[in-house]
Formats: sequence, C-alpha cells, structure tokens
Amino acid sequence: MASRIHKLLALAAVAGSLLGTPRAYSGPLGNLINKQINSHGDGPIWSEHLESFKGVNQVVLGQFTVVFLTKTVSYSGGGFFSNNNESKAIGQLAGVDSSTFQRVTDAIFEDFKAKLAHQGVTVADPAGYYANPYYQRVHSEEQGHPVTVPLEDKQSVEGQAWWPTTLAHHDNMALALRFMDAGVRDVYTAQYDYARNAKIPVLNVVYVVDFAEPAKSSGAGIFQSLNVKAEIAISPRGSQLQLMDTSGKVGKLVINKPLVEGGSFAEIKNITSGVQKTAETAQMLGNIGGALFGGSHSNHMFGKQMRMDRRIEYSVTDPKVYGDLVVHAGSQTNDLILGQFGLAR
Repeated sequence: MASRIHKLLALAAVAGSLLGTPRAYSGPLGNLINKQINSHGDGPIWSEHLESFKGVNQVVLGQFTVVFLTKTVSYSGGGFFSNNNESKAIGQLAGVDSSTFQRVTDAIFEDFKAKLAHQGVTVADPAGYYANPYYQRVHSEEQGHPVTVPLEDKQSVEGQAWWPTTLAHHDNMALALRFMDAGVRDVYTAQYDYARNAKIPVLNVVYVVDFAEPAKSSGAGIFQSLNVKAEIAISPRGSQLQLMDTSGKVGKLVINKPLVEGGSFAEIKNITSGVQKTAETAQMLGNIGGALFGGSHSNHMFGKQMRMDRRIEYSVTDPKVYGDLVVHAGSQTNDLILGQFGLAR
C-alpha cells in the first residue's frame, strides 16, 4: 500500500510540474503533493540522490524529450462582485509547424551530447538496453505526441513531445504523458534491470518550452485589464535530468527557475469570442442590479458565477526566429544542468 501511494505521489507531482501556473491540490494527498512541488528553495536547480552521479563516466541515453507547450492557462482574481471566484487567461501558440519542432529538438540534443562528451562522459551503445527482456514491452512514442495535463475546471495545459531523429527509440521515463501511464512503468522496469545488470547508468532528459509569461490582471469585471507577454523560457515545471544508477536508484537534477530567452517572435491577439464578452457584460449588469436591489440572495445567485476569461493567441511571425530562440535557451539549460552534473560527479 505504501509503495502504491509513493507511485501515485510521483506521477501526480510530475503532472503538476508541467503547469505554467500550478494549481493547488486538495485533501491529505494533495497537501503532500503541494509540499513536494513547492519546497525546493530559490536556487536554479534542485536535486535528489546526488550520490547517484558520483564517478559516472559512461551512460546509455534512454530518453531525450523536448516538450513544446502549445496551450497554457494563467489564473487570476475573479470578476466584478465575484466573491473570489477565479478568472483565467488561456494562451494558444500558433504558426509553428512540425519541421521547426524537430529541428529545434535535434539542435538541443546535439549540443547536449557535445557538452556531455566534453565532460569526459561517453555514451554507450544502447543495443544491450534495447535487448533487455523488459524493454520488449516498451512501445516507442510517436513524434509530436500530445502532452495533456488536465486541470480541475475542465481546462488543461497542452503541448507536443518531440525526440531527436538520431534516437532509435522514443522512450518515456521522465515525463508522464498520460496519467497512470503503463509505458512509464515498463521503461522504469527496463532501465532498473539493465542498469543493475550491465553496470551502466541510464540517462533521461526532458525540457519543457513555454511561450508566454504568466498573464497578470488588474481591476475587475469589464474594467479588468490583462497584461500578457510572449516570452520563450525553459520551464521549471517539468524540465529535468534523471539518472538510473547501477544500484537502481534515480538521481535527479531539476530546473527550479525559468531560463528566459529575450527576443520578439510573436504577435499577440485577443481572440475571445464576441458572444462570451456580451454574456460577461450582461452578467456584470445583473450583478450590479442584484447587489443594489436584491441583497445577499441576488449576489449569491449572480456574483459567484462571474468570470472574466480571455483567450489569447501568440502568433509566431517567423518560425526560424522562434526556433533559434528556443535552441539558445536549450543550450543555456544544457550548460546549467550539465554543470551541476559535472560537480556531482
């Protein structure tokens, strides 16, 4: 039972780590998850089991995945007379095609391998790992695999997962692409068995690329203003390096602060439908009338349901510029995370 709870906590924490603005979980289990997500201090990286990296000079590359977020959700205060109900800004990325995602992933991966080799760490032939009997159960993920993290109000953070073209298999060890994913379990078992028997650690890397700074709002109701900014960043919500060591323990180096890359790459458009805006205005007027003439009962009927939601499109003006900014941010992240890897060795 304790083992099962530990696995649930791990999967939920990974899922929560993908949220640009994390949602609070509730209940006793939720309290444990919140504590785990929010207790890592102010440093650029937090770690677990640093002893797993000591003396490592050879690895098998199990996973290298770049997740490009295509939809984010920012939560803020509620609308007019809202009684603390929340409103949200839903950001959507547009104008980037698969060739750009693949090019960027390949470039960040080649930079990573070169810097890993510079540290004196060799990459072993993965044939033995792929031949592991437990690995035979593993199904390679498809390029551009959808990453969806559901939120509590039927919204979700969404993205696409991409692997380098030079990796023969697209493994999923360090990223929960689906809740309670059997594929994660199978990869974990294969890596655990291989690392212990072959005495070669297995390295897994995930970088999550965000495209917008969390939206900020001020005011209320139809007087509410929204401040948004297009901004490339390697997000701390999911970006990490994991090492399955030869004892079967997993060492982790996790990005704790966003690595922001400056530069203009997108036009920002408010694409909230006219129907929604009209409905919000009508509801706001109803709230005013209820508050002035109907007392607390009317405020209960109208005010608590007041939301001022907005849909924002970040339309990429030049995919090459977008891609180059992400590659540079990824290279900086490689420097940071492999620098810590070298210190831990």
